[in-house]
Amino acid sequence: MSEIIPSRSYLSRKEAATYLTEHYFPVSKYALARYAMQCIGPEARTRPGGGQSLYLKTELDKWAKAFPVVVASSKQKKRRASGGRRA
Repeated sequence: MSEIIPSRSYLSRKEAATYLTEHYFPVSKYALARYAMQCIGPEARTRPGGGQSLYLKTELDKWAKAFPVVVASSKQKKRRASGGRRA
């Protein structure tokens, strides 16, 4: 038998991004969407008929603790912005 979870236990993708940013590391709702397409993001459930991705806080916590965060240095960011040329 499946467990019934109150609807407010779920977070929208925007709320999930805010939660992760406040508790773990900066991430946007667009990054979560990209991770979902690549099957590397936190497990999301889809609302029947609505197609909206919904996340449980427990799943977000589990994923954030296991996700290897690599923060690019300012030189790397400048290099990406300049199209790969060294600044």
